[in-house]
Amino acid sequence: MAMFSQEEYIKEFEHYRHSDPPPVPPEYGKNRSDRQIAVGDWWRGKHDILAAFGTIRAGKTHPLSRDFVFSAVYNYDQSNFIIVGRSIKALKKNFITALIRDLKRYKNGKRFKVQTNWTDAVVTITRYLDGKIVSVNYFHLYGGSKAGDEEAPVGLTVDGVFIDEGQHITEAMFDEVMGRCALNPNARFWVTGNPRSPQFWFYQKYILPALRGERKDVRVEPYSFFDNPTMSGEAIKKILNRWPEGSVYYLRNVCGLWTVASGLCYAVFANNKERFHVPLDEKTLERKIPPIERITIGIDYGKSKSHHAFIAVGILRGMRGIVVLASETHEPNKTEDGKDYDEEPKHVFEKIIKFIRFVQNKYGKHGQITNIYSEHDSAYINGTRKAMTAQGLQIPISNAKKEPISERITTLLMLMSANAFSYVPEDNAALEIGLCGAVYDDNEERLDDETMYGIIDSLDSLEYAFGFYTKTFSRLYSDEMLIE
Repeated sequence: MAMFSQEEYIKEFEHYRHSDPPPVPPEYGKNRSDRQIAVGDWWRGKHDILAAFGTIRAGKTHPLSRDFVFSAVYNYDQSNFIIVGRSIKALKKNFITALIRDLKRYKNGKRFKVQTNWTDAVVTITRYLDGKIVSVNYFHLYGGSKAGDEEAPVGLTVDGVFIDEGQHITEAMFDEVMGRCALNPNARFWVTGNPRSPQFWFYQKYILPALRGERKDVRVEPYSFFDNPTMSGEAIKKILNRWPEGSVYYLRNVCGLWTVASGLCYAVFANNKERFHVPLDEKTLERKIPPIERITIGIDYGKSKSHHAFIAVGILRGMRGIVVLASETHEPNKTEDGKDYDEEPKHVFEKIIKFIRFVQNKYGKHGQITNIYSEHDSAYINGTRKAMTAQGLQIPISNAKKEPISERITTLLMLMSANAFSYVPEDNAALEIGLCGAVYDDNEERLDDETMYGIIDSLDSLEYAFGFYTKTFSRLYSDEMLIE
């Protein structure tokens, strides 16, 4: 089956992005969409593997998980099955809870009994007919995104596998659970997920060969928003505006395309910095800082040739976004022999205190500095704390929360796209250099080598400053508020 082209997606999306109100999707309001119905019985056919990948919120996981369980409990008794997700915690949140709710409601709760054993991560499903037990089957839950996860299911014999968030699952885990089904030639493998790089192992080994007609055992089903009957036009429009158009996250999550992350990480900023300026009051010539709940400071201590970086971020009231108030980077001084870049810690502490005083004097009327977050260097943290105490600054300083680089980039792009990010341009030359200069490396992380020293150091400190709020912002400004 051919994948949708980028042009076809974007042409269709324009109706939803620019219309107010947006059109009603053709499948909206149905119990199940045409694709959901057609794909639900795929396991009865000739294919061994279902690859259901596509846009976020396309109605893949929820209905297919129900179809998977029904295919198991209506055809097997006293059998084991495997369900794999990024982690057991993620499975419980995104997969199992909704599945259990549906099964308990089915036929007024008289058809299934569901028992959960979270200690052993096993869900037992008992099927009844006319009050009598017809079958009992066991569904074993595993995380599959980390090296070593593949060791957990060793020794288990199963009759089918469901993989959720397949874009995060390791090849070793996939190979292991496939091996667990070796004794059953009729075992089926259900894999759902969202597109990532076309170099991803599952795309290269299963999806691409199937699209070329080289693999007859794989059924590829590309999903879009329009296959989810719970997605209203307003919900689709909300997601279309979630990421900057043309960004890698837009192409993957919105257009459902397998595409490489390349070029500038924050092209939406670099191409139009003025869009993110805090507005200027024409009468007072002061920046109209939005209401701030608290100010946090992020610190990245320079190592070797990297620069020290400090940044002050205002967390807006009601978690409505962030405003970057000020940022600085400092190149460490050379040692006496001139062979390395290093600096006496006391000089770093003096610069930090000077930065804190600047932020307090200029932006203290908008909010208090409540926390300082630093990279995990206990010696520098303790030294900074002691230096602040000596200057009468009683501000808590602690280790920053470091989310994966890709998650930091995603969150910041979502804030930008939702107009929940702004900055004071005259006090943020360092921030501008970082956001305009950050590029992807070959592993789709942010390039961080000696060529980037002095360029992206401010971004680490920025991410430290709001790191403890990343999950909250992601939840508020991502698609998670919508139902799969």
